[in-house]
Amino acid sequence: MKSLREFPAVGADKSVLMITLPPVVGGVVTMASAAARALASDGFTVTAAHRVALADRPDLSVPSWRLAFARPRLEAWPDPRLNIARFGVGTWLPEFEWAHYQAWEPWRSLIQRYPRHIVVTGSALPGLALAQMRLPALNWVATDFIGDRIDRFRQKKLPRRMFDLVLNRPFCAMAERYVLERTNVLALSEHTARALRAVEGLAAAPRTGFIGAAPVIGFAGRLSDPRKNVPLLLDVFRRALAQLPALRLRVVGDLTPELAAGMGAADLLDRIEFLPPQMPEGMRSFYQGIDGFVISSHQEGLALVGLEAMAQGVPVVSTRCGGPEEYVLPDQTGYLAGFDAAELAAAVLTMLQPVNHARLSENALALVRQGYGWQRFREELLNHFHALYARS
Repeated sequence: MKSLREFPAVGADKSVLMITLPPVVGGVVTMASAAARALASDGFTVTAAHRVALADRPDLSVPSWRLAFARPRLEAWPDPRLNIARFGVGTWLPEFEWAHYQAWEPWRSLIQRYPRHIVVTGSALPGLALAQMRLPALNWVATDFIGDRIDRFRQKKLPRRMFDLVLNRPFCAMAERYVLERTNVLALSEHTARALRAVEGLAAAPRTGFIGAAPVIGFAGRLSDPRKNVPLLLDVFRRALAQLPALRLRVVGDLTPELAAGMGAADLLDRIEFLPPQMPEGMRSFYQGIDGFVISSHQEGLALVGLEAMAQGVPVVSTRCGGPEEYVLPDQTGYLAGFDAAELAAAVLTMLQPVNHARLSENALALVRQGYGWQRFREELLNHFHALYARS
């Protein structure tokens, strides 16, 4: 196992450390990929780093019961999604979320190796070490800490909820305020401020009809993230299916037939296609094969998947969950609804009516072309990045 000293030295000027989340499926990975590509286009060499959960690699972190016997470590980490150099970083006291990004070793030594830093993440917490070290950093966040965690808190058992309520949440909230006051923050959408988004691979033309003989609606998300509200999605599909028996649902993520059956959807399994997490090329093919996209979330900072769907001319139906309200424009690019399954199902059926579908598709594609293109994103991110280091 290599120590940090054994890794090659870092260049003096054009190297950037990007602190982000693990390279798995999710909107933050798409954000990180876009940021890395934008920086690379301007001559920067980007290295990523993320904290490694104790459950995933117990040998890298040092919980309270091992404080006298070990030290946290980091190691090189494979990154097939971003295809850049990456470190996985352990920490002291990983049972406490506020400890994950403290300016302790090995985070401190890793950060000090790089002259420039960017944080691309969900909440602002991963920028904590940079703020504590008083280093300039561009902190691109998608949501607030409580908004990002509230559904996860609710799903935990009572002892763990009490632990989080007393020993995690107050300290995380203080750490979030500390970071927001001391770093240069870019928020992801109108729900938190203003979007910066790189949508690539735009469709050549809007849809003029359904892809196949039967309409297909799509969903993409992690069941491990309770914000995605998958039970509502399945209820919506059942209600829409009762009115449109030819309808099919295609899902990308970690939802399996067994898990769906456990949510009471055993009667729907022959009408649902389950796909595993996809690389970007696979996601583009997924969007190209559906006629409408559904966001059933409790809360979203932006929901990049909705914009990616619209980039392929796919209209979107979403709950009023925050970020999607910026681009899901009622009766223009899709429809918004509350958290009532009947209301959301009615919106899906309205979206799929031929008299509406082609118009919604045309408007969705036009909105992405005008407001969320790659060149605009690149220029805005680099302008903020260069301005930050010019001031420092």
